[in-house]
Amino acid sequence: MKYFWELVASAKSQAIALTDLTFLPAKNFSPYLELSFEALNDTTIPSVVEVNPYYRFLTVFQDYFDPNYPDDLAIRNELFNLIIHYLAEFDTYLGMTKREYELIFVIDEIERGCYGDLIGTGFNHFTPLEKKLVADNLLRLYTQGEGVYLFQDAINKLYDKATIYGNLTDKDLLILHLLVEETPVHRQKIHTLQALFLPHYYEVEIYWQRLFGIIGVDASMKQAEMVLY
Repeated sequence: MKYFWELVASAKSQAIALTDLTFLPAKNFSPYLELSFEALNDTTIPSVVEVNPYYRFLTVFQDYFDPNYPDDLAIRNELFNLIIHYLAEFDTYLGMTKREYELIFVIDEIERGCYGDLIGTGFNHFTPLEKKLVADNLLRLYTQGEGVYLFQDAINKLYDKATIYGNLTDKDLLILHLLVEETPVHRQKIHTLQALFLPHYYEVEIYWQRLFGIIGVDASMKQAEMVLY
């Protein structure tokens, strides 16, 4: 990471609160980098981040740490931290597209319960990146109206090993094989996606780690590794 807006964006994607980050002026820094890490390829998010304040904001900080005025350094460091937090937030939003702003509004509406308390509660189990994927599909639903397709698309994005089957005798039934351990969190995620995208008359059957046997597909016909359908 070269710029501190990259660090802020990475922290948000990992659900790290920005209030947990402290920015300090770097004692030793490269004139070609805004962030000062011991390892250039380090992608971890430290709690204390040293910043080269002169890389892009020389006009703001050129007189801020005058070596001839060593007094009140603790206060100046605290003000520096607040200013960098403001600049980092501003810098992050500056590069956002209209679509990204729309996703923020949709995510906020779901979390505030505008789509119902059950959906709002279930939505909290998604990671920040997963929330963006779901919100993006929800915006596509308003313009395209293909709820069933977007439900399947969301499942495939969130569960990379998932397989979705249709039932030839019942077109309003979807069968999911997710290949993950069944947990209350995963169940709530699926129910949330179902409530957001599928018509109310659609039914969903979920198979977790074991799948039903499919004649002609040898990988599914292993005893003690399949269920009867």
